[in-house]
Amino acid sequence: ARPRILIVYGSETGTAEAAASRLHRALKLLKPSLACLNDVAGLNIVKDKRITHLVAICSTFNRGEFPGNAKVFSESDIEPDILKGTKVAVCALGSSLYPDFCKAGITLERKLADAGAQTLASFTKVDDATGTDGPLSDWTQLIQRLILPPKLEDIIRSNLNVQTVTKHNIDWQKQLDVTEEVKRYTHVDSPDCMLCVCNDELIKGGDVEDRSTRKISFKLPEG
Repeated sequence: ARPRILIVYGSETGTAEAAASRLHRALKLLKPSLACLNDVAGLNIVKDKRITHLVAICSTFNRGEFPGNAKVFSESDIEPDILKGTKVAVCALGSSLYPDFCKAGITLERKLADAGAQTLASFTKVDDATGTDGPLSDWTQLIQRLILPPKLEDIIRSNLNVQTVTKHNIDWQKQLDVTEEVKRYTHVDSPDCMLCVCNDELIKGGDVEDRSTRKISFKLPEG
């Protein structure tokens, strides 16, 4: 069965949100949901959407506090075992220069574990004092591989009949009379070429040498 993914974040300065958004784009083939933690307080969405994978990225704000868009979640009750059968990964952001390093993320991980979560990846701390870009990128790539390994991606693409985009060359042979109402072009006999079936000038009675508005249609190659 295809994974049903929920990506959530708690972000004060935008770092956690940006990382969550990048992961969301990387997993777009699976159509994951993306939300701040406050928007999924109580985690009823897990039951409603039958979420199989929950990925959370949360920073620590001020003195070990949750960011503003995660505070409601932190104070909300979660139904026991609501995450039973759901694989969860948590990444905590913080700075080791402060005593409450990654405290919000640690609290979040425990809260999810107490709700019956299964481990997708080990709990990860990212230290802003030593740089976040590399560790965050490594972590999001790990999560992507765990949720969407190449074999699964190939299967999904095959089922969806998603094909790799092929670049086609268009060879034009322009007719000499530019004043005709309808302009048509021909293509050379090549599998990499598209037939231009319509190239109509939409400006009537204007000077097409100075300006032109055209309707152009192509017949795409089979396959």
